[in-house]
Amino acid sequence: REGLLTVLSEIEGGEFVFSTALEDIHMNVEARLKEIIGEPAGRLHTARSR
Repeated sequence: REGLLTVLSEIEGGEFVFSTALEDIHMNVEARLKEIIGEPAGRLHTARSR
């Protein structure tokens, strides 16, 4: 949860760096979360439908 709150704070504060190399906002958030909390961030995609 703390990792997601950090990402939210970065987005709201204009500090979040969006990479156009990544597919979409979801992948950007997942990548940043992985930097913060590590591998557990990879589980984030399990709730997404494709």
